[in-house]
Amino acid sequence: MTLSLQKLHRTQQDYFASGATHAYAFRRTALATLQATLRKHHHDIVAALHADLRKPAFEAVVSEIDLTRQELAYVRRHLKRWMARRRVRTPLLYFPASSYTQPEPRGCVLIIAPWNYPLQLALSPLITALAAGNCVILKPSEHAPHTAMLLQRMLSDCFPPEHVQVINGGIETSSALLDLPFDHVFFIGSHTVGKIVMEKSARHLASVTLELGGKSPCIVDRDVPLRDTARRIVWAKFFNSGQSCIAPDYLLVHADIKAELIAALCHTIVAFYGDRPQQSASLGRIISRQHCERLVSYLQAGNIVHGGQYDLDDNFIAPTLLSDCQLDSRIMSEEIFGPLLPILTFQDNEQLVAIIEKNKNPLALYLYSRDQERIAYVTRRIAFGSGCINDALIQYGIMGLPFGGKGRSGFGKCHGKHGFMTFSHQKSITRRAFGFDQQLRFPPYSKNLRWLKIMLRLGRLSL
Repeated sequence: MTLSLQKLHRTQQDYFASGATHAYAFRRTALATLQATLRKHHHDIVAALHADLRKPAFEAVVSEIDLTRQELAYVRRHLKRWMARRRVRTPLLYFPASSYTQPEPRGCVLIIAPWNYPLQLALSPLITALAAGNCVILKPSEHAPHTAMLLQRMLSDCFPPEHVQVINGGIETSSALLDLPFDHVFFIGSHTVGKIVMEKSARHLASVTLELGGKSPCIVDRDVPLRDTARRIVWAKFFNSGQSCIAPDYLLVHADIKAELIAALCHTIVAFYGDRPQQSASLGRIISRQHCERLVSYLQAGNIVHGGQYDLDDNFIAPTLLSDCQLDSRIMSEEIFGPLLPILTFQDNEQLVAIIEKNKNPLALYLYSRDQERIAYVTRRIAFGSGCINDALIQYGIMGLPFGGKGRSGFGKCHGKHGFMTFSHQKSITRRAFGFDQQLRFPPYSKNLRWLKIMLRLGRLSL
């Protein structure tokens, strides 16, 4: 396996060195081919996602297929402009000269995708990597095997292996890939694995993008309409059975409305998923029994005010609300990544910040409020990757916004132009004409210092 991976990597390096992937027409054709393949395999994708996660067809289309199509269309529309040189002002001191930046591909890149959105989170970075002119090895998650095999089949029909290759396998395969000298590694997953990815990449001085998770808070102020707020929170939390890296991880509710909000949340859960949520066609399943058992162990962390049912043989846990959870409990220190929602209360901004700061730099933050001072305070005072005011999750679907974390939630950006920039190196170039030189820059320097100071002051003016 290792020898074949090394051979594949060398083949991609040789293909990249040929310059074949650099031209605009080549990149646009690659994206068009991928777009056509998505249309062709629409029903296969829905079936694979259902087999892996029992994902409802609506969620499969909205969060996996349609988001990928949107990004493809957005990138194709803007690609020529992103590839163009960008002029930079040049100080008068260097006249006659011009300066510009020129994006160039990083080279051969590795993308390691997760299992929770196994299609979209594999193809989204692939799209921007191809747009940037790279060769790519894509490693899907072994925990979503049906989607992983479909990706291998789809992309092998689209691209030659020297340009794009899907490699399936487990931990050993990922480790072997990370031992190869890639020019960039893009990883989406857990903190634990993210540290390993960064350590291995450092051996080759490869640049790294890490999209990790975290404890994403959802703050609910006392001045919000309860029905609308409850509907938006329940949808965001239990979409994909809570297995979203930017799902609300816990609620911070103003103490004055705790009881009323819990009642509204309970009513909404029943309205969305019925009295027997295991029979609901709108709820998927936990990815594996192991993950299901981990989530079940959290049920002891607080008082169950709604839900709590589970079936390990079906990888099912009902949408569950928990109150009175202690801040030092496992459920409040580990990312939940499932359909359990702890509910805490706050009274003022200082208490709010103190709770959130126990798990610094969340990947996402959500705030439901009409209080402009509270909104300004929270968005200014708390560091987080991305966020939304009076809704949740939807910021991810806006292609013009960068997506990524900070600190423990990762670093580097993806989506649209920001993904293109992640997979590009910005080459800086200054071009100067012959025929005009300021003699004071050349030795001997003894008489030039006074004139140099004058010219440096003039140099603050730009062309």
